[in-house]
Amino acid sequence: MTTGNTRVFIVDDHPILIKGVKFLIENEKDFVVCGAAQSVQDALQQIDLVSPHVMLIDISLGGECGLRLTENLSQRHPYLPILIFSMHEEALYAERAILAGANGYINKNSDPKELISAMRKVLSGKIYINDRVNTYLINKLRRKNFKDENPLSLLNNRELEVFHLIGKGLTSRAIAKQLNISLSTIHSHKTNIKSKLNLNNSNELTCYAAQNSLS
Repeated sequence: MTTGNTRVFIVDDHPILIKGVKFLIENEKDFVVCGAAQSVQDALQQIDLVSPHVMLIDISLGGECGLRLTENLSQRHPYLPILIFSMHEEALYAERAILAGANGYINKNSDPKELISAMRKVLSGKIYINDRVNTYLINKLRRKNFKDENPLSLLNNRELEVFHLIGKGLTSRAIAKQLNISLSTIHSHKTNIKSKLNLNNSNELTCYAAQNSLS
């Protein structure tokens, strides 16, 4: 049984991963997992009840986006540290996570000790990013003509969210309903996405999204 007093809340859509991360975290005597959720709505309902000291959030939450949860929490609880914990490309998502209000970004392939260190760092009020992301961001700031190798970096957060939902096989109408925006807005986003990614039609967009979307 844990005797921790630093409360951690986990948001991830994979129950097995939640159990594994909970076990890892509670091996630290001063940490306890106070709650977990598999969806944005479930997380928002629980957080006010358990008052966590730090959030551990995945970017891909089924059909939902962890960045939107991060934006919501950073507005509602501006002093609550948020660490994004994801398997997806750091160069593409770390900067977006920080801009959304997160205090750090760590890849799920990282050493378990690095996760604990990252949590302690954001709890101390600092920003956590690894050396690879740090180098990427410095190069981007220094070079006016810096061009990201990943074409998805051209998309804004909403376009990226729509892109990944297309990749999951959702229709435009289903995406509009899930994101609570109009169908015409979805069509506009899809047009912008095709233009930015140099895709000729909706079939090319669907195929490209299926190959490159968050799992």
